[in-house]
Amino acid sequence: MATQTNNPYVQQVDERVERASIDLRRTAKTASQTALDASEAVRKTTLDVLRAGVGAYLAVAEETTKTYTNLVARGEEVEWPQQLVERPRAFVQEQFTRFEKQSEQAVEAVKTQTEELTGAVEAQTEEGKKLFEKTAKDLQTQVEKAVAEALHRIGMPTRQDVQTLQATVAKLNKQVDDLRKA
Repeated sequence: MATQTNNPYVQQVDERVERASIDLRRTAKTASQTALDASEAVRKTTLDVLRAGVGAYLAVAEETTKTYTNLVARGEEVEWPQQLVERPRAFVQEQFTRFEKQSEQAVEAVKTQTEELTGAVEAQTEEGKKLFEKTAKDLQTQVEKAVAEALHRIGMPTRQDVQTLQATVAKLNKQVDDLRKA
């Protein structure tokens, strides 16, 4: 891509532009890989959150099955005919009361487990979000730094250089004005 010329300054600028272009391509490739790594981390965190939700569902289903099996076993232990004949209303009321208490305990246990899992999922999601934001910020900083270095190599002033010069000129203008007034 170098221009064919005998002027050594033009050749030197062309060489610097070519080096800067190569450096910029390398930096872009690195930045692209960093972005891919960040998206992979977010994907992994998302899968972990999904797995935690499925695990929570399976744990609740397992507890429900155990509770149901225990209730059936207790019901089989009862001597139905004699109790039903002697005090049917009281028997049914006792069974409903016992079942109601066990159901409330099971519901509370499920609520507690769900709240704990929800808290853990929210924490992981927040952590993944922070990681992604930090990676994006780091990527932006790397690209800005690489562009500034490439511009510096080819002799172009950076935004910071221009701002510094503007501040110096303003300061000198003020000093000249002060000297004129004196």
